[in-house]
Amino acid sequence: ALFNNSISYTDEIVVTKTDKPVVIDGKVTDEIWNKAPYYSFVLPCDRLRDWCSNRPVQEGMAQIAYDKNNVYILAKFIDDDIVQYGKDGDHLYSRGDLIEFFAYNTETGHYWEIYGSANAKSTVMFFENAGRRIFPEAIQKDDKIQVAAVLNGTLNNSKDTDNGYVVEMAIPMSIFNSKGDFFKPGTKWKVLCARYNYSKSFDNIEYSTTSKMKKLNYHDRDSYLPVVFK
Repeated sequence: ALFNNSISYTDEIVVTKTDKPVVIDGKVTDEIWNKAPYYSFVLPCDRLRDWCSNRPVQEGMAQIAYDKNNVYILAKFIDDDIVQYGKDGDHLYSRGDLIEFFAYNTETGHYWEIYGSANAKSTVMFFENAGRRIFPEAIQKDDKIQVAAVLNGTLNNSKDTDNGYVVEMAIPMSIFNSKGDFFKPGTKWKVLCARYNYSKSFDNIEYSTTSKMKKLNYHDRDSYLPVVFK
């Protein structure tokens, strides 16, 4: 099973150092994924399914690791209808299923919105600050990340029932370094992993995150959790 019976709550996100580069293949065989803590996705408070549960209908979890060259993200999702029609550099959240990784440097105000999708596509967006959130100009066309997706099901076929998918990502440190920011011990960051889940089973998109958000707003940086480097 991908998940245990309880949602894991936390006030911080542990980013675990790996001594070996992670192989980005979606097969989850790297040793670091046996060490790094996992964080369950929960519903924003204004999107609860009922008065007592913030557990998504289709659950997910994420882990984060790093070395001197990359930030690594692993996400596992239950999904009965895997869909994604986007291409690299698209606003992939409007094209189907994906994970979004937000990294916010609390000292400079810079933050990034980085996508890894169910069809192994990616987009990197950079915001100088919250007041300059101009989305077309935010897309970093020269910044490339590695993404692999392994599907337990079929892509873009609503006639069958899928079981889920895995996304694994390597985000080069150069993406942050080029803006004068460094994702390493001794620096102050907050992060968020967020999900868009499209499905034939839903009347609307199911949104979930690794933070307990009062309202659905993935750009609410106050809801991101501080990073602890280990």
